[in-house]
Amino acid sequence: MAYTPSESNYNDTGTFFEPDTLLPAQYYATVQKGHQQAPERRLMVAVLEDVVACLSVNPNTCSRRQRLEFHSAHSWVNAPIQGEWVFSFHHICDTLGFDTGFLRRGLNQWAKRYGKARIERGSKRKVARKPLRLRALF
Repeated sequence: MAYTPSESNYNDTGTFFEPDTLLPAQYYATVQKGHQQAPERRLMVAVLEDVVACLSVNPNTCSRRQRLEFHSAHSWVNAPIQGEWVFSFHHICDTLGFDTGFLRRGLNQWAKRYGKARIERGSKRKVARKPLRLRALF
């Protein structure tokens, strides 16, 4: 029994090797899902990193600016859910895939550990200062 190619087989193989039609939006949607993140997502990660950095200082022994940043970050984490604010804590956690309640509890516990710490009376905090060098101008 010998194989005899038919005319229908030749027609089917021609469509097999034709290129698929792909829209530019479809192409770029698959390319951008790689290692690069959208700039908005990178900004959201940077905002969360800044909040963690602000909450990692002891408000009792830091500078006034750091204390204000600590309280601002703490109030931002505990702010009520705001539907229209893109960079709210709840919206950032939802976008990045974090559990909002779990992260909020963890950050509050972390911030609370300094709330119980008190500066002893009479103790002076050490402030790092750059040594002053004077030069004579001649």
